[in-house]
Order: sequence, then C-alpha cells, then structure tokens
Amino acid sequence: NNYQLLLNNIQANQLNNVTAEHYVLGEHDGEIGFHENSAFGHVAEHGLKTPMISLNSLVAKHKLDRIDFIKIDIEGHEYPVLKNSLDILKKFNPLIFLEFNVWCQLALKTVDPIVFAAWLFDNFAFKTDNLRLVHDAIVLNPGFVDLLLTNDPSVAKCLDLMMEIELLKQEAAGLRAANETLSQETIGLKTERINLYNSKSWRITKPLRWLAHKIR
Repeated sequence: NNYQLLLNNIQANQLNNVTAEHYVLGEHDGEIGFHENSAFGHVAEHGLKTPMISLNSLVAKHKLDRIDFIKIDIEGHEYPVLKNSLDILKKFNPLIFLEFNVWCQLALKTVDPIVFAAWLFDNFAFKTDNLRLVHDAIVLNPGFVDLLLTNDPSVAKCLDLMMEIELLKQEAAGLRAANETLSQETIGLKTERINLYNSKSWRITKPLRWLAHKIR
C-alpha cells in the first residue's frame, strides 16, 4: 500500500529526519474509508477503513512549535481540512502548497469551488479573485491549478516578486518569439526582392520604369 511504499522509500534513501504517519489527514479525528489508486487515491465511503487525524491533533501529538511548509493534495477534501485547521495555520503561518482541483471538489466531496475559492481569498493573501481562479482552473488548465498560500508578510512579498519575475520571463519569451518571427519575415522579404530583381519580367519592364520616371 501507499504507506508501506513511503516507508520503503524512506529506508532506501536513509532519511533520518522523516517521520511517516499512517493517517488520513482530515477535518477531525476518527476513521474514514479510503480508496487506494496510486497517485489518485481518495476518500471513499466504502473504501478501506483508515485512521484519520486532524492537523490540530497531529501538531499536539508531536508537540510541534513550528510548521514551515504544508503540501496538501487530497483529491477535493482540502477545504474542510484547511477550514478546521485555520487556527493552527494562522498561528504558525506556514507556506502551503495546495492543489485546487475543481473536478475532485465536485465529484468526491461535493464542495462548491467558488465557495472554497472565496474562503481562500478571505483567509490568505491573493492578487486575483475567486471567480478568476475557478475560471482558470476549468478553462485554461486541465481542471486544476496549484496554489502557494501564506499569510507571512515576508514570504508573501517573496512570492509576489517570484510572480513578477515569472511574468517578466514570459513577456521576454514572447518578445523573443516575436523578434524571431520578424527576422524570418525580413529574410523572406529580402529573398522575394532578390528574386524579383533577377526575374525576366523585371528586366523586360526596365525601359518602362525609366520612361515613367522621366514623365514624372
């Protein structure tokens, strides 16, 4: 199963600073059905019964005094988990890497993506709006977008700078592509002009062009 594969990976790479927990990270403590399907495993009512723990309980269990980073990709269940962990998230201000998957939200958890997006914008720093996020996830991407969330001002500033740099890179790439296109067009026009000057029709009509010049 996935947990055993994780243990094997930790052992094979001799990772001494990693602790694996055999839990589903959920909105509360208890037990829940889980359907294993490699990277697409998800919570399912009739799945294998698996222990579930909330982020609050996990922090208390390990007596954590800091959380730097959270990666959460749990096939549509992100909203209830984050919502029920908001106090912890505001206390530690971790950087959160989140998959916003519209299909999974609707199919596996019946979460309204617009409501979830609005909640994210109310509780984390963003520069767009919730409808734009849902639109991009559905129209511009294959049903999902990856998000970086934080309320740490210094981290948020770094993320803003990274976004600006990425936009500048995209603009530069676009300008390079446009310049390459113009260069190819210029070469094509020069070739056409040379072919015209070397053509028989150009030589034959030379007297007519001379006469037209004299008349003007």
